[in-house]
Amino acid sequence: PPSGSIQSFLEEMTNLLENIPKKFSYIMGDFNIDLHKLDTEESRCYEDLLLTSGVFPLISISTHAKPNGRETCIDNILTNNSDDVISSGTIRDSPSHHHYTFQFTNTTHLHCHTQKQPQIQHYDFSNANIKQFVIDLSSAINTTADDNTNGSDFSGFLAMYQGKFEENFKLKKPKISKRTNKVNPWITESIVNSIKRKSELYKDWAKSKNKDNINGDTLLYRKFSDYRRSLKHVITAAKSRYYCKKVTESEGNLKKTWLVINELRGKRKSSVNPQFIINNKRIIDRRVIANEFNKYFVSLAAKMNTALYETGNVGIEKIKSFTEFLQKPVQSSIFLRDCTEDEVSKIICELDNNKSSDIPIRVIKRTSHLISPILETQFNKLMEDGIFPDELKIGKITPIYKKEKSTDATLR
Repeated sequence: PPSGSIQSFLEEMTNLLENIPKKFSYIMGDFNIDLHKLDTEESRCYEDLLLTSGVFPLISISTHAKPNGRETCIDNILTNNSDDVISSGTIRDSPSHHHYTFQFTNTTHLHCHTQKQPQIQHYDFSNANIKQFVIDLSSAINTTADDNTNGSDFSGFLAMYQGKFEENFKLKKPKISKRTNKVNPWITESIVNSIKRKSELYKDWAKSKNKDNINGDTLLYRKFSDYRRSLKHVITAAKSRYYCKKVTESEGNLKKTWLVINELRGKRKSSVNPQFIINNKRIIDRRVIANEFNKYFVSLAAKMNTALYETGNVGIEKIKSFTEFLQKPVQSSIFLRDCTEDEVSKIICELDNNKSSDIPIRVIKRTSHLISPILETQFNKLMEDGIFPDELKIGKITPIYKKEKSTDATLR
């Protein structure tokens, strides 16, 4: 109330803001603190409380006026989801001294945000599994070396590598979780182990509860509570270090900096379902779209050859003789030196961990000392024989929209 204690109000408001949901919360009412009068201590404390809590007032114009009195902004709508607010304001046609306040929110966008799809994990690339993979791969390479088959067949080496990869990393049963490296990249393996430990402490305390002692063992609960509190601080610190590093890496690049800022704000681009017109039918299956792209590009040469055989030309221009593309002859011949183990190892170490790959780049780097000598032998032999392995001719096509509109046929 107007005559109430401002200190008590701020304490109650602090408690309220700490317990509201992190997203999509709205608080409306008459707060009796004028945001237009920031020269007072109470208004400054109130504004600081809102901003430090991640809550923003949507009304910035006057909401209250008495006859022959000063207009004030004491009624407001507070939210921590300002991105989805389309507009807000006041309606002055009111029978009281207080104006009506309103806001319009994009509820469709709000609904899309609340639907989180669970992540299905088929492989577990933990440090323990990577270590075991290196051991098993080393053993398999030594076995093939004893059999005098090491380096003799690129297909055999690739099959061996993929076999050990599936054996060590593939889960027997896919795991469904909302916590992934993409969603929470600051969650390390040690933090995951700590989370498991926290769950074990909770189970120990839960087992101690019974009819005679509904609150359970006090010591077990205190142990669980202290561990949970410490773990929360660890996760908060890990998240802070992760984003500080990303901001530092983005220094000088405005686009990357804003990507980090929007990620912190929770603002993401809306997902776009793939749509493509094939034979006058709208297709949304990604695999079908990718296969149609593949058929189109693979058939280009065949169609050009068909047109050449049937009409004698491809319908664009006369094909030039290959001699027209040749430059003046040189006296020196081309010489390519064999690659070395150090050269292959250096290339592997310089690979970007963030690049897309069927096998994670960090796993390949951990096995660099094992596969570099084999790749050296294989690459030199293939160059000498003039053969390009069929396994390296396979490409995966993923259509990605250049624009957010799902009806746009421009893909990359």
